[in-house]
Formats: sequence, C-alpha cells, structure tokens
Amino acid sequence: MRQLFHGQFAVGNVAQKNQPVCMPQRAGEIGYLVKDRMMDICVFHIAWYKQSIKQSINTLNVLFEAVSVWRRDRKHGQGRSKKMNEQLEFVARAAAIGTGATAVMDLWGLFLERAFAIPPLDYAWVGRWIGHFPRGRFAHANIAQAPQIRGETPIGWVAHYAIGIVFAALLMAVWGLDWARHPTLLPALVVGMSTVVAPFFVMQPAFGAGIAASKTPHPNTARLRGLITHLSFGVGLYGAALLSAHLFPI
Repeated sequence: MRQLFHGQFAVGNVAQKNQPVCMPQRAGEIGYLVKDRMMDICVFHIAWYKQSIKQSINTLNVLFEAVSVWRRDRKHGQGRSKKMNEQLEFVARAAAIGTGATAVMDLWGLFLERAFAIPPLDYAWVGRWIGHFPRGRFAHANIAQAPQIRGETPIGWVAHYAIGIVFAALLMAVWGLDWARHPTLLPALVVGMSTVVAPFFVMQPAFGAGIAASKTPHPNTARLRGLITHLSFGVGLYGAALLSAHLFPI
C-alpha cells in the first residue's frame, strides 16, 4: 500500500522493491491496492465517527444531568421561597385582621357608651395589671385601687390590640391561610365567641371581679355584655378578613 503512494507500483522481490517504476506491471494490481487503501480510509472514518458520536452522547448526558440538577434546585428554591412568602403573608394578614376586628369591637363599645351610657372597659386597668407582672403580682383584690403604673394607658391599649392579633393568628392557624384569602363567617364567629374565655377566666378573676364577673353587682348582665362584645369581635374578624382579601387578593 505504502509503495502505491511513493510511485512504486510493482512489488516484486526485494531487489526490485526500491527501484522506481513508471508504469504498473498489471492493471489488476493497481485496482487491488486502491481498493485496499479505500477500505483503510473507510475503517478509519467509521471509527472516528463512532468515537465522535460517543463523545457527543456523553456531552449531552452531562448537559441533561446539569439541567436536571438546576431544575431540581430551582424547584426546591421556589418551594423555600413560597414557604417564606406564605409565612410573611400569614403574619401580615393576622396583623391586619386582628387589628381590624379589635377596632370593630371598640366601635361597638363606643356605640354602647353613647347610646346606652354603658361604660367600656378601661384599658388603663389592663396596662396596670401587666405593669405589676415584673413585681411578681398577677392578681388584685380590686384593680381600680391597685397602685398606678407609669404609662399604663398606652400599655393597656397596645396589649388590647396585640391580643386581638394573637386571636386572629389562632383563627388562621386552625382554619388555614386559605380562610384569610377566602373568609367565611362561621369560623370567625366561633373564634370570636371563644375568646370570651380570656376575660371570664383570666382577666376578671385577676382584676378582682371573680370568675365570669361573679363578684360584680350584676354578673349575668356583665356576662351577656361580654358575650355580645366578643360576638362583635367575631364579626370584626370576618369583616376585616373580607377587606384584607379584597385589598390583597392572591
């Protein structure tokens, strides 16, 4: 084969091998040598193509694997981002709904005061009660006669609205964030009426009024007023949730 490309067309004995020959001795020998050379070329190119295809497939596999990893990481990242966004939404909606519901309850108390001369709770007493916590005192014989605390009025009002936000968060924790996005009345009323447990069994005994206002001159009247007031809080939860869902739809 090599002799063909060096001008050596006759490959006889060793003595004749290094002697240049201008014309081939037999035409059939040329065809055989050319055919043999073409076969070598074809085999080489087939092997090269096979190797190239194999390398291309390996490269594509690496790319596909990289894309799969990227998509998986992106999905997990979106999941974490979605979870964080839902947590922020939960806090924001609880604050809005709790604040709105507490404001509705205060408006109801203002209406009772103006229309029927029924005084609402003095939230300075709540601040006074809380202000004595660092001193280790959690209950009083009569909160009105307890020593005053500096800043008790703002402390009481802040605590009043903070408690409302906590109750709104409790509602959303039980019925889920979807309730805040698409509020219904019944859960709000259930939670609103349930919150009357706090004044009946915690605040009123601590203020010296007894369990469920049992030490007051007219306990049944006080209980009824408490139930209606907290019912207004439940209506406020529903109304504030509707407003929040309308202003910030998902």
